[in-house]
Amino acid sequence: MTSYDGQKITYDSSGNPLQYRAGWNFKWQNDRALSEMSNLKRNINAKFKYNEYGIRISKIVSTSENGQITTKTTDFCLNDMQILSKKISTVVTDSKGKTVSSTTDTITWTFGYFEANLGFTYKDETYYYVKNAQGDVVGILDKCYQPLANYIYNSWGKLVSITDQNNNDVTQDLTHIGNINPLRYRGYYYDNETQLYYLNTRYYDPNTCRFLNADENPESGDNLFAYCLNNPVNYSDYDGREPVSAATVVLVVGATIGVLGGSVVGNAIAKHLKLSGRHYWLCVSGSATLLGVVGYFAAPAVFAAIKPLVIQAIATCTVIFNVTHAWALKILDVSQVYVNQALRLIDIKSVKFSQTALNHLNNDRVIPVSTLIDCIKTGKAVPDPQGVVNRVMYYTTMWKNGKIYNIEVLVNWSSKTVEHYLYKAGK
Repeated sequence: MTSYDGQKITYDSSGNPLQYRAGWNFKWQNDRALSEMSNLKRNINAKFKYNEYGIRISKIVSTSENGQITTKTTDFCLNDMQILSKKISTVVTDSKGKTVSSTTDTITWTFGYFEANLGFTYKDETYYYVKNAQGDVVGILDKCYQPLANYIYNSWGKLVSITDQNNNDVTQDLTHIGNINPLRYRGYYYDNETQLYYLNTRYYDPNTCRFLNADENPESGDNLFAYCLNNPVNYSDYDGREPVSAATVVLVVGATIGVLGGSVVGNAIAKHLKLSGRHYWLCVSGSATLLGVVGYFAAPAVFAAIKPLVIQAIATCTVIFNVTHAWALKILDVSQVYVNQALRLIDIKSVKFSQTALNHLNNDRVIPVSTLIDCIKTGKAVPDPQGVVNRVMYYTTMWKNGKIYNIEVLVNWSSKTVEHYLYKAGK
């Protein structure tokens, strides 16, 4: 594509756009990583940083308006390619560089079965996602499950509108929780400033219905810029590398269940008719084949019918469990903090990090979050050396690049926050 809506698009030798639609200009690093976007018409500049695996760890967006410059820095805490939390620091300066205002906010995500995003916490308030069968975030609920925002997209993921609980359009209200939440279509991360989706290895533009740059696998045989094989209704692409058909998974599962069920039914019929030898196996295989075919074709309809019921059942059971759990602790006069600390109830999905720990994770002390969790789970526990209540230090060893290291992790159990960690070569 060399132009869009009458606007010229140019590329470098690797297929990365340099001059793009709507006045955007791009810079790239390491051949494929988008490092900077700028738009003189909108007075906006965005810079991105990535870790050693090429996954984005921060973005810095600067805008200029009415003689003031607003710089918003977002730092991401990751587990592999999954965002656990993000910290947003916003600084407004005047024309002389003097700070007018400064704020800091954090969003921490909550995860459930199969690492699915259930919702998030922002400014001490809990919010839950409403998703459709394709994984699109179509709504946000408050902690009492009352609707706060609704999203409408076209079939390619372009945002059509965001409305509040009274059906008022809040698409342009950047302070509304519907705009503050970045997970949108297919659960992708949406950058409000650039109107692009970040899919870990590439950026997707729902306006052009294409990825910004070419597929890293030129031998795939497909259009290297195409999103989901130009079939977004039936496919999703969660890392920018390969589209996945949800329908295929459902069909395979349906056929498998049909074959297994058919085998059981065929066996029962054969025994009832007292068949043996070749006739027995013909009955079993015939029944398995027949029900396998039925399962293959019936699976999509069955899946669509029962999915809302399953989701509702899980949500109901979760609410009942939480209420029962809270009452049990109250009756036993036991603190949840004590239970967490005693049983070391912490995992990748629930752990939080202090700003100091986040800086280490993304810069000078890069280490898998799972390694820190393992240290907390299995390491030697001692009271906080500084004597702070509810803080515990954990010590253990780990291997890295063929060397053994001593590692220490300090946890504040009142908030499940890793406040400090350190590792150094052992003797």
